[in-house]
Amino acid sequence: MKLRSFLLAVVLLCLPVSVQALGIDAKMVKQTLPNGIKVFIYHRDTSPTISFYIGHKVGGVDGELTGAAHFLEHLLFKGTANVGSLDFRQEEKILQRVIATGDALDEERAKGTDTKQIAQLEKRLTELTEAHRQFYRASELARIYIENGATDFNASTGVDFTFYMVSLPKDKLELWARVEADRRKNPLFRDFYAERSVVAQERVQRTESVPDGMLMELFLATAFTAHPYRNPTVGWMDDINALSHTYMRQYFENFYAPQNTVIVLVGDVNAPEALAVITRYLGDIPPRKVVRKNIVVEPLQRGEKRAELALDANEKLYIGFHKPTYPHKDNYAFEIMENILTSGRSSRLHRSLIERTNPLAQSVEAANGLPGVRYNNLFCIFATPLAAGKLENLEVAITDELAQLAQNGIEEAELQKAKNSIRFNFFSRLETNNGLASLLAYSATVFGDTASLDHYLEEIEQVRTEDVQRVAREYLTKENRTVVMIKREK
Repeated sequence: MKLRSFLLAVVLLCLPVSVQALGIDAKMVKQTLPNGIKVFIYHRDTSPTISFYIGHKVGGVDGELTGAAHFLEHLLFKGTANVGSLDFRQEEKILQRVIATGDALDEERAKGTDTKQIAQLEKRLTELTEAHRQFYRASELARIYIENGATDFNASTGVDFTFYMVSLPKDKLELWARVEADRRKNPLFRDFYAERSVVAQERVQRTESVPDGMLMELFLATAFTAHPYRNPTVGWMDDINALSHTYMRQYFENFYAPQNTVIVLVGDVNAPEALAVITRYLGDIPPRKVVRKNIVVEPLQRGEKRAELALDANEKLYIGFHKPTYPHKDNYAFEIMENILTSGRSSRLHRSLIERTNPLAQSVEAANGLPGVRYNNLFCIFATPLAAGKLENLEVAITDELAQLAQNGIEEAELQKAKNSIRFNFFSRLETNNGLASLLAYSATVFGDTASLDHYLEEIEQVRTEDVQRVAREYLTKENRTVVMIKREK
C-alpha cells in the first residue's frame, strides 16, 4: 500500500491540470426521474461491487426543532411494515397505543405539575414498549444487507445533509432498490421514545460529558449569533425531548421528498439497467413540495468575540474567522492556506509551534469551511498547548504567524507544494468506489450537481500567491475573529 501510494503521488504530481480533472462529470450518467429524484451513475469495473449513496438535502440547519435530522436518521434504521414485522396487523395496533401514551407523557412533562400522572404514564409507556417488541425482529435491515455481502452500511447526518450508504456485490442492485424504496415508502418509527432517549444520552456522552464537545458547542454558539450553524446537529436537549412522533412524521414527509433526494451509484454498474430498476422501485414515490424555514443571514461581525470554559480538563484553543462559502473564489485560497498552515511537519504552524526547540503546542490543525458549506462559514484553527497555563502564549504565536502570512504572503514554491498535496489527497479519495461515491453524493446533495467536484482541482490550480495574501489580509482580522478556550480550573 505504501508503494502504491508513493507511485500514485509521483504520477499525479507529473500530470498536467487538464488531465488531473479526469472528466468525472463527463463520464457520469445523469437522469432526473419524473418525481424529482436525481440519479448519478459512474461506471468503473475495478471490482465487482457497487457503492450506493442516497442523499437528502436536510441537516442540522433545517426545521424548527434542533436535532430532528439526526433523530430521523436513527429512525430510518428501525425497519418497515415489510422489514422486521412478525405480525403487522397486531403490531400496528400496539404502535398506536405506544404513540398515544408517549404523546400524553410529553404533554404532562411539559406541564410539569402532576408528578403522579407522569410516573404512571412512564410506567405504561415502558410496558407497551416491551410488549411491542414481541411483534418485530430488531436490526432486520442490517441483517438483510450483511447476509447479502454488504460493507460500509451506515448513515451520516451533518449540518447540511443526511446520507445513507452501503456497498454491495453488483448483482444485488435490485435488492438495494427494493430495500431503500421500502424505507422511504413505509418507514415505521419503531422504539420511537426509547430511541429518542438514546439520542439524548448520545448528547450527554458525546457533548455534555466531553470537553472537546462542550468547547465546539460553545465555539459555534459564540461565532454565530443568528444563523442556525450555531446549533448542534445532535440538537439541544430541550428540543430533543420535544421531538414528537407527529413532528417527525411531518419532518420526514417534507425533507425526504423526491425533489430533495439524490442517488449516486459508483462501481461495476450497467447504467441503463440501474436506471430502469431505480425508476421501477423509487420512481413512483409522489413528489412533494419541500417547505424550508427562512434562514437568517448571519450579521457582519464587527468585533472580536471571546468565551472560556473553566474545566478540569486539558486546555484547548479554538480560533475562527467568518468567510464566504462556495462557489466564492476565495474558498480555494483558504484551501491553500489550510494546507500551508498545518499539513505536515513542515507546515508553518507545525514548525512555529511544535517543531521547535521549546514547543508551545501538542497539536495544531487548520480547517476550512466549518461547520458546513451551504451557507457562509468559518476558517478555523484548533490547538492544544504543550503545558497548562500556556494558552496566552499559544494564542500570541498563532496570531503572529497569521500576521506574517498577511504581511509577507507566501513563496511560489510553498504554493506549489500545497497544490501538490491537495491534488494527492484529492486523488487518493477517488481510489475506492466508496470514496468517489461519497464525494459525488456530497457535491450532488449540497450543490445540486457533480460538476463542482470535477472543477475543484482546476480552481485550486488558479490560486496565486497574491490571492492567499489578499484573503489573509481581508479575513484574518481581529474584528472578524472568534476565540474560545478551555482553561483548567484552579
